[in-house]
Amino acid sequence: MRQRRQSPPRREEELEESMAVQQNRVTRSKRNMRRSHDSLTAVSSNECPNCGELKLPHHVCGSCGYYAGREVVNVAQDLDLDDDS
Repeated sequence: MRQRRQSPPRREEELEESMAVQQNRVTRSKRNMRRSHDSLTAVSSNECPNCGELKLPHHVCGSCGYYAGREVVNVAQDLDLDDDS
C-alpha cells in the first residue's frame, strides 16, 4: 500500500490565525433564496371592543385592562403627581 506523506506539525500560532474560507462562490440567486425568509412582517393589531384602542391580538388592552369582554386588570386613572394636596 501507498503511504501518505505527513505534513509537518502545525504550531499553535498558525492554528489561531487560520480562518474559514469558502470553497465556492455563492451566486446571487442562492444568496437571495437563502434570505427569502428573513423579511420582516408588520405587527397585526386589533381594535379593543371596549374602548376602541389598538391592541395586540390575544393580549390585555393596555388602556382599559379588558380581555375577552371582561376586566382583567385594574388600570390606574391618570394621577397628577405634581399636586401637594
